[in-house]
Amino acid sequence: MALRKDTQWSPVKSKSLFFLVVAAAGFWLSTATKWSGVAELPLHGNPMIYSDAIYQAKVKVGTPARAFDLRVDTGTDITWVRCQSSKVDDTPNAYDVSNSSSGSIIKCGDQWCGSTLPTSQKCTNRHEPCWFSITYKDGSGASGYYVSEKLLLMMKGSDGSYVESPVNIMFGCATERHGYPDTDGTLGLYYNKASLISQLDSQGKVPGVFSHCLTGQMFSKSFHVLGEVTGALNMSYTPLILWPFHYNIKMESIDVDGKKLIVNLKDSSYVDSGTTLMYLVPEIYHSLIATVSFFTY
Repeated sequence: MALRKDTQWSPVKSKSLFFLVVAAAGFWLSTATKWSGVAELPLHGNPMIYSDAIYQAKVKVGTPARAFDLRVDTGTDITWVRCQSSKVDDTPNAYDVSNSSSGSIIKCGDQWCGSTLPTSQKCTNRHEPCWFSITYKDGSGASGYYVSEKLLLMMKGSDGSYVESPVNIMFGCATERHGYPDTDGTLGLYYNKASLISQLDSQGKVPGVFSHCLTGQMFSKSFHVLGEVTGALNMSYTPLILWPFHYNIKMESIDVDGKKLIVNLKDSSYVDSGTTLMYLVPEIYHSLIATVSFFTY
């Protein structure tokens, strides 16, 4: 990681930061020019650091289709959408499997329960719902049962145009949730069997790879791509390391305006699109702040 005082990467003058994360390859440090075998999801959200500052994708679910804003999260494998329930406040934009002709509840007796889909409790009856529960490190989370349902994705056709196409996906129907006031759920992208990218890969819809271009500016276009990116120019890569529930990278050094910090770097660092800020261990944080302060004051 390098910071320069006289460029847009400066912590003082920074205006935007673009990067692409590719699950099977590494980082892409330039925007792509074309895709093959892909679905594209425009991203939106509030980039201000004092807000939740999360990237969201608008995804259409069910028949008839309804749009939901889902948090794009590489740090989890379970995709879930908030659902109608007597246990939570009913909202106009909650998913209801009984109102969708293409949706069905996944039961304990179904082959996916406990194999592809991680369960939160042991099944005692094969006809009861297959339950899920997930808690994130910030204390937020959701729980409920799994459903099988259609999602509409903008898929690129052979002529290069994008067409709205249905795909069958299994995801969590969250009847209880906490810590998610401004989003309808989570798009889980970690490479376990339950994740969206793994399900699409197993169905032959897209290759088992994704990328996203993120910008910190309010009105600049950010987007997420499910599938392989081709034709990108001036690409640089760093290997991704698959750890349980995280994509990691090995950080070699930290430079500030050409000055290398003398710090003890650990084996790897998390890459998490669902986390707003960069987090550093105290030793590295204090060294970085002291060095940046030297150049800015």
